[in-house]
Amino acid sequence: MLDAHPDRAALTRVFPVFGLAAAGSEPSEQDRQRAGRALRDLVGALTQARPAVLVIDDAQWGDLDSADLLASILSPPGAPRALVLATRRTDTGPGPFLESIRARVRHGLALRLVEHVVAPLGADRVDELLDACQVPEPRRPAVVAAAGGNPFLLSILGPAQDSTDVEGVIRVRVDALPVSVRPLVWGAAAAGAVVPLGALARACRVPVPSRRDLARLADLGLVRASLGTGRRSVVLAHDGLRAVVLQTRSDDERRRFLGRLADELLALDADDPAVPAYLLEAGRSEEAAAAALRAVDAAEAASAFGRVAQLLDVVLRTGTDDPDGALRERQARALRESRSGLRAAEIWSELAADPSVPAERARFFLERAGEALLECGQVERGLTTLEGCLVAVGEPGLPSSTRVGLSLAWNLVKLLVTRGRVNVSAVADPSWVRRADACWSAARCVTFFEPAPGLALLFRSLDAARRGGDSVRVARVQGMLAGTVLGLLGPTRPIARRWLDAMEALGRERGDDRIIALALLWSTLVDLSASRFGEVVEGSRRALTLLDGIEGAGWERNQAASFLVRAHTLRGDHARCAAISEVYRGDARRRDDLYAEVLFGGYATLPAIARGDHAAARRSAEWLRSSWMPDKYTIIRFYANVYEDWCDLLEGAPDRAGRRLVEDAAGYRSAGLHRIVFSRVERAVLEARVGLAGAGSGLRAPDAIAA
Repeated sequence: MLDAHPDRAALTRVFPVFGLAAAGSEPSEQDRQRAGRALRDLVGALTQARPAVLVIDDAQWGDLDSADLLASILSPPGAPRALVLATRRTDTGPGPFLESIRARVRHGLALRLVEHVVAPLGADRVDELLDACQVPEPRRPAVVAAAGGNPFLLSILGPAQDSTDVEGVIRVRVDALPVSVRPLVWGAAAAGAVVPLGALARACRVPVPSRRDLARLADLGLVRASLGTGRRSVVLAHDGLRAVVLQTRSDDERRRFLGRLADELLALDADDPAVPAYLLEAGRSEEAAAAALRAVDAAEAASAFGRVAQLLDVVLRTGTDDPDGALRERQARALRESRSGLRAAEIWSELAADPSVPAERARFFLERAGEALLECGQVERGLTTLEGCLVAVGEPGLPSSTRVGLSLAWNLVKLLVTRGRVNVSAVADPSWVRRADACWSAARCVTFFEPAPGLALLFRSLDAARRGGDSVRVARVQGMLAGTVLGLLGPTRPIARRWLDAMEALGRERGDDRIIALALLWSTLVDLSASRFGEVVEGSRRALTLLDGIEGAGWERNQAASFLVRAHTLRGDHARCAAISEVYRGDARRRDDLYAEVLFGGYATLPAIARGDHAAARRSAEWLRSSWMPDKYTIIRFYANVYEDWCDLLEGAPDRAGRRLVEDAAGYRSAGLHRIVFSRVERAVLEARVGLAGAGSGLRAPDAIAA
C-alpha cells in the first residue's frame, strides 16, 4: 500500500518510521504538505475495511503542526473510522498538541474527548509484568509489597536479582553507565522537565550521546528521548527516579548546573519558559525576573495562561517590586484563565484589602474576586462580594427575585414606547460609569442562574452607562439585553436586531474585537430563539474564534459554546453535542469553573437520554442538583428536573413526571423562569406531553397550552 503511493519519499522524510530517508535529507515545507496528504490517504485506506486505533505516545511533546495534521486526518469528508488513543505524563502540562485538539473540538471537530487517569495495575496485570521480567515465584510477594501496582517500580525491581530496595537498584543502574553518559541522567533529574538534548549535554559538559546510548538509557528505564527530525529532547523517565539520582551530587553543583543550562537554553530560545526558574535556582534573581517577564509576554500571546501564572510566581519570588499590584493582578487573571479561579479570587481579595491600592482599583479587584468566586461555586461568598461592590458605588444591593417583576415590565414598556432609543449623555461622568461597571459585573454573573435579578441589574447598568456618557458600555448592555430578552419576544425583536447591528458597527468603527464578538454572540441567541440553527452554528463559531484571542472572555466563551451545543441538540446531532460538551466540561474542571461544569454537564445529559441510557441521565441530573446551589431553586435545578421528566415519559411513567412538574411549579415561578422563553417552552412541552398521556393532575390541559 505504501510502496505504491506517489508521495512515499516525502512521507519517509517527514516520518522516518515509514522507511529510511536518504542520508542527510531534511524535509521541506512541500514535503510536509505532501506527507500529510499521504498519511491521510494511508489512514483512510487502512480503515476502509475495519476501524483502527491510532496511538499517540507522549502527547505532551506534540506541537501545533502535529495537531494540524491529526485534525486534517480526522475531518470530513472521508474521515476514518478510528479511535485515537493519546498518552501523556501527568507531571507536566498537556502541551500545545492536546490544547490545540481540545480547541478544535470546541469549534466543531467531530471528536468525543474522554480523559482517563491510569490506576495502579491489578493483580492479573502485575503477574503478567512479573512473568515478562522472569521474576521467580519466591521473590514475587516481596516485589509486589515494595512496588504495589506501580508499573515503573515493578519494572525496576523485577529484573533485580534479589533486592527490593528501589533506591539501591536505581543507583546500581546509574553507576553501571559509561562515564560519558552518566551525567546526562543526573542533568535530566536536575532539569525536571523536557530539555533539548544538545543543551543538556553541553550543560553537563559531556558529548552529545549517540542514538545507541539513548536507546540504552531508555531500555534501563532512566531517560526518555524524542528522536524525530526536529530538535531532539530528553526527559527523566519517571519522577520516582529524581530524588535518588539527585542525591549523588550536592545542591551547589545542582545550582551551578542549572545556571549553565539556563545559559544554553537562552542561546537557543530567549523566551524558553524553563529559563526563569533555573536562573532563580541558580541565585541569579535579577536575570530570572527579566527572563520571566519576557517569557510571560510570549506565553500570554500563545494563551498559555497556566504558564503565565507560574512565570509570574517566579517574578514575585525574586522580590521584584509590585507597588500597585499590577503583577499580582496579572497573575490572578492568568490563574482564572487556566486552572485556579479560587486562588485568583484570593489574590484579588488581598489586593482589594491593600490600603495602598486606590479605592477605584480596589473596587475593580473586588468585582473580579466576586466573579471568580461565583464561577468556582462559592455562590454565597461571590454574591456577598458583588453586593459590596454595588453598595460601594452608591447602588442598591442585589435585587430580590420576588420584587423585580414590575420593574422589568416597566423597563420593557419604556423600550416599546421609545422604540429602543437610548439617549446617551454628552457629558462623561466617571461616577455613573463606575456604577454601570458594578451592575454589569453582577448582572453577568447572576443572569444565567437567577434570571430576574440579573435582568434588573442589566437595566440598571444600561441607565448608569447612559448617564455616564459611555456609548461602548451602553452597547455592551444593549447586546446582552437584545439576546436574553428583546430578541426572544416578537414585539421587541426589531429593537434587538437594530441594537445588535449598531453594536457590531460600533465595534468595527473602533476596531474593538470584544464588541464585535459580543454582537455576534447575542445575535446567535436571537437566531436560536427563531430556530435558525445553521446561523447559530456559524455565528457561534465566529464568536468563539474572536473570543479565543481576548483575555478575560471566559464567561462569553462559555455562552457562545452553550449556544453552539444547544443548536446541535435541537438539530438532533447528539453525538456532536456530547463531544463539544465533554471538551468544555473538562476545561471547566481544570479551571475550577463549577458554573461552566454544570452548564455543559447538563448538555451532556441530553445525548444519554437520546441513546436510552436513562440511568446515566438520572445520575447526571442528581449531580447537577447537588453540585450547584443545592438549597435553592435555580435554572440548573429546573433543567435537571426536566431531564428526569423526559426519562419518566420515555419509560412510560407520565404520572411521575406530572407530580414532579406540580411540585416544581412554585420554585419555577419564584426563580423567574416563567419569564425566560426557553425555560417556559421546555415546561409547556412537558406539561402537554404529560397531559396527552392522560396524567398530570394540577397541570394545564394540552388545549390550553396550545392556545
